[in-house]
Amino acid sequence: MGNICKLLAQEANAGVVGVNYRLAPEHPYQEGLDDCLETVRYIYENPEKFNVDAEKIGLVGDSVGGNFALGVHQLSEEEEWKISYIGLLCPLVDLSDVSRNTWNINHYDTTKDYDLIYQELVTMKDSLLFIQSLYLTNLEDVLLPLVSPLLREVKTTLPPITLVTAEFDFLRIQGEEFSAQLVNAGVPVRHIEYKGMDHAFVRKLGYYPQAADAIKEIASHFLEELR
Repeated sequence: MGNICKLLAQEANAGVVGVNYRLAPEHPYQEGLDDCLETVRYIYENPEKFNVDAEKIGLVGDSVGGNFALGVHQLSEEEEWKISYIGLLCPLVDLSDVSRNTWNINHYDTTKDYDLIYQELVTMKDSLLFIQSLYLTNLEDVLLPLVSPLLREVKTTLPPITLVTAEFDFLRIQGEEFSAQLVNAGVPVRHIEYKGMDHAFVRKLGYYPQAADAIKEIASHFLEELR
């Protein structure tokens, strides 16, 4: 993730801090999320150490990191600082069965390689059940907005968002649903779907030109909102 942070810093002309948050199952919900929140608090209270403007804070997350970015924003509503922008890369916005029950393979064009695409999608779908068991000590928490931001009732307080989805990502469908919710809530959202890509394709930075393009889109939107 280091190179992603470096490119984001370069394109946005901003200080970028990557959070090495604690991982489940040793550290279940909500310890990793709290690590991210405490990082924002530390930067806000010590901006001179990072040479940043504490009044212009943006959050960017990939996959589960996107889930945490939305969670940090929700928790930040009770804090002194303001989150000005959120960038989401193939985010996990629903760990519950709500969107999974409406998921269907027919949402994807599998004509080019059905077996490969089907395996990728179903493997990802099944892995979410495993993630539930690792991340949550109480499975009923799956319906909490901090766990499944798709279920957050009030979204009008969210800042401008760039939402990146991938054509052959199982999470694409819930990402599209989340994007529609943001539009309905009046949240400025820039939703970009990358054709031919699968989940977490930005981690192929240096190999896939789409990965660099996605990071540049987030940096560009962030700068636009700050202006």
